[in-house]
Amino acid sequence: MPKKKLIELVPIVTFSWIMVSTLYIPPVVAGTPFLGIYPLHSFFDESTVWLGHAFNEDIVINDVDEALGLTGASFTLTYNATVIGIVGGNANVTMDLLWTTFAVTVSENLDPATLDTVNISVSDPASNPSGNVHVATIRFTVMTQAGNPPTPSSDVDYSFLEFSNVFLYHDASEVPAGTSLLGFVIVEPVLGGPIFEVSVVEVAFSKTVIGQGYCLLINTTVANFGAFAATVNITVSANDTVLEIAMGITLPGCQDYEACFIMIWNTTDFARGNYTINAEVSEIPGEVFTWDNFLVGGSICISIPGDVDADKIVDLKDVYAVCKAYGSLIGDSRYNPDLDINDDGRIDLKDYCVPTTNFGKGW
Repeated sequence: MPKKKLIELVPIVTFSWIMVSTLYIPPVVAGTPFLGIYPLHSFFDESTVWLGHAFNEDIVINDVDEALGLTGASFTLTYNATVIGIVGGNANVTMDLLWTTFAVTVSENLDPATLDTVNISVSDPASNPSGNVHVATIRFTVMTQAGNPPTPSSDVDYSFLEFSNVFLYHDASEVPAGTSLLGFVIVEPVLGGPIFEVSVVEVAFSKTVIGQGYCLLINTTVANFGAFAATVNITVSANDTVLEIAMGITLPGCQDYEACFIMIWNTTDFARGNYTINAEVSEIPGEVFTWDNFLVGGSICISIPGDVDADKIVDLKDVYAVCKAYGSLIGDSRYNPDLDINDDGRIDLKDYCVPTTNFGKGW
């Protein structure tokens, strides 16, 4: 399938938007590493054009910090082999060359009541993984549904792409893993009319801690997988507090496009503490699958400016962390967005002065 294009709405000032177009690449987001499968959502119809069609799904460990020293991972991916199958079994699971040791087991029983699985484990990376780390590519095939062709069913067939038993490792020790992304594939009937489906694909931001009074850039990616354009509202919240609502946004009716809404959250009026960033896209008429209209994007701590490790006190550890990354720019191995306190893309004297000014303050 073609790479998805991204329609970005970029702020000229806070909460004002313009449109640009670019290729979609899942961004690196600071925080706990988590598994994702891309494309997250795929749609086909039960025609002779798509039945038997092969398509790829890429498994990625997102947001891997180089300092983590990731040495391995294991997980199970479940799916419904009556809708999509891994024809040829293990031979259609291609491991990334980064991993020098791996094991793959595909188990398909073709029983709609029992999900099918592919178990993957990888270890011994050739280099220290960082960023969005590719694990494997799985080649699925759209399977023939009962009665098709030539008489299409009026039912919608779908398969989740769901991770379980997820473990990440540093040597022999397990490291925390964040919530895995849930993918799905829908095979819609030819005679059943178009699917009406909108979804929140991703909620992304670069920091895990921010100084009270500073601003955070939040990227919310939504998609319209239906055949027709859809007009929706997109709501971004911190815990239960609405930060912004983008009203009356029209999404083209083409699964090759997604839309990214970039907003700036000013934390001045928010109490110190932990916040979970959520995004929701409003339902559209005729939409059946609404579980993906809401997405939890991750957590961030609002603390005293300069408390870069979010331990509720500005101390020598914070000053040392900024000093260690001093002079680094976005893209450098030493760069950490949590240490770029004023978020200008470089860690310099302006950032260093914040923890030294607030040294000793706590809450």
